[in-house]
Amino acid sequence: MYGWALERRPIPDLEDSDLAVVGISVSADTQLIAALTTARHVKRRRPDVHVVMGGNLTTRMVSRWKEEHPFFEYVDSFVSYEGEDALPALCDRVTGADDRAVPGLLERDGRGGLLRTPAAMVDVCDLPTPDFDGLPLDAYFAPGPVLPLQASRSCAWDCAFCSIPFASNKFRIRRAEQVVHDMTALAAKHGSDTFMFVDEIMTLTSLRGVSRQLIDGGHSLFWYGETRFSKGLDAELAKALRDSGCRRLDLGLESYNQRVLDLMRKGTKVADIEPSLQSLLGNKVPVHLFCMTGFPGETEEEALRTQEFAAQTLHRSTEEFGVPYSTAANGPFILDVLSPVGERPDLFGVELLPPGEGEDLAFDVDYTVAEGLTQEDVVRLTSSGPGAGAGAAFHQGTWIGDAEEWSFLWAMAEAELPARRVTAPAAPCHDVDPETMVRLADGVRARTSVTGRGLLLHVPSSDALLSVPQEWHPLLDGRFHAVADLWENSASPGSAATTLLRLVAHGAVTLEPAGAPGVRRHLWYAAHLHEVTDSRADGSCLLTSPETGNRVRVSAAGRLLWLLAAGGATASELATRSRLREEQLHALLGDLIRHHVIAAAALDPELLGLPRPTAVAQRVP
Repeated sequence: MYGWALERRPIPDLEDSDLAVVGISVSADTQLIAALTTARHVKRRRPDVHVVMGGNLTTRMVSRWKEEHPFFEYVDSFVSYEGEDALPALCDRVTGADDRAVPGLLERDGRGGLLRTPAAMVDVCDLPTPDFDGLPLDAYFAPGPVLPLQASRSCAWDCAFCSIPFASNKFRIRRAEQVVHDMTALAAKHGSDTFMFVDEIMTLTSLRGVSRQLIDGGHSLFWYGETRFSKGLDAELAKALRDSGCRRLDLGLESYNQRVLDLMRKGTKVADIEPSLQSLLGNKVPVHLFCMTGFPGETEEEALRTQEFAAQTLHRSTEEFGVPYSTAANGPFILDVLSPVGERPDLFGVELLPPGEGEDLAFDVDYTVAEGLTQEDVVRLTSSGPGAGAGAAFHQGTWIGDAEEWSFLWAMAEAELPARRVTAPAAPCHDVDPETMVRLADGVRARTSVTGRGLLLHVPSSDALLSVPQEWHPLLDGRFHAVADLWENSASPGSAATTLLRLVAHGAVTLEPAGAPGVRRHLWYAAHLHEVTDSRADGSCLLTSPETGNRVRVSAAGRLLWLLAAGGATASELATRSRLREEQLHALLGDLIRHHVIAAAALDPELLGLPRPTAVAQRVP
């Protein structure tokens, strides 16, 4: 997929003769395939260009290499740990401007081995304001850009389950006045007043310092970050956080059992959790609770106690404190081979299971425990129950969403939350003729796709992202347009009708009838974009909409109707081609329409280039 995209969306400036170095940053394993595909793309077109890869995952990955790795076919060198000093030094060396050592560099020795240069630690107080030039900050569908910042780097603690300190060097703090200067400079440059601190942890020193600088400077900015429970997270600090614009604080709860916290070497006390939450929620600062199930030695009773506490906290957040934006996520313990548990499993009653063939890049491994929850128990406990999923809601009527930026922006705006389960609006049988007027529905956001060959629409009412052909570009002006005008440049009447019905079914457009009553019309069906999964021997399957996530199981007959309706069809055509009895046909069509698998509309034959019928088609009840 990534190779296909690179062929059709060339990398800007790749053919520039002055280009000497291409840098690729990989912070997570989910980015590795895309990163290596990009590196291969660059090397095939510009073998003279030096490709270097860095980032957190790169640091962890190359630390285990003992000899030349196959990735060197696409990447000339790798940089471990921090890149602010290493990348300029590498550029100078490649271009011949300087031959000084490149901190953290890993390269081939020409004999199948590796050459490593020791890493150096960056002084974070010497770093300039982050530069986001070149990023399309106005092209995202989020309610607004949330710019990342750092008040500190690495982590001051050494929790047994975490490998962050391994790949981040020692803990350092940036001065609070520098941090606030960065915020104000970026706000002035990009017009954004929202920020997220990507620190592994914001210590009390950072929280107090940044809050004080923002308040004393009279700045109207909003932000959120991550910290831990402690005695110092009191009402005075919570008030300062709120007054300074903090609208979300992520907290590593992990467990609500002191014995488990001690096993984790977490360094927090259960006795400090309630007072901290009382202070934050009492000052209208929403919280997010990170929960972990299955740390070696934890019992099921202890795991359920944590889940119950998280659920109660979210309920209290809205009912007792009037803060409906708090969230929680409960994830399974994952054994990272570079964490303290992975380095010394014997100390934690754990036995590591060797990875399977072809899993040499895996950092998380399977294991067995001497006592407590097994991996199978953990899967069972984290796949259901209170606080099980990311973005879990505090009650059944409210949904916060999986993205932390989403809940932060809603809390910042103090906006009313949408329903927990977002469903596409009902698709009624519309009467549409050439004079019918259509425009984008209120709240729908639209823009031209990056390829320039289509439109991307975000429909909040159905939580859908739709892609439609470029011919529908006139809708971007927000005004009503005659259907006939939109049809004019379409590839075919059938494809135009299918697009219109998708837009109607998702609530993306508003129709205003303009035709005279009594015009003869056909009943038209059009399939939504669905993917077929779980096909069975009886012909049934599961249809999943990639636009809404809606899933419905259909019988073999229902699947047949969905396929026959893909290009549009009248009821009589469907009956003839499917050979279904009238009662069965109507029942199946009703189910497919109700589940938004197909849409129905009465379209004037002129729109389809069809001869006018002698009788009005019967509509499906």
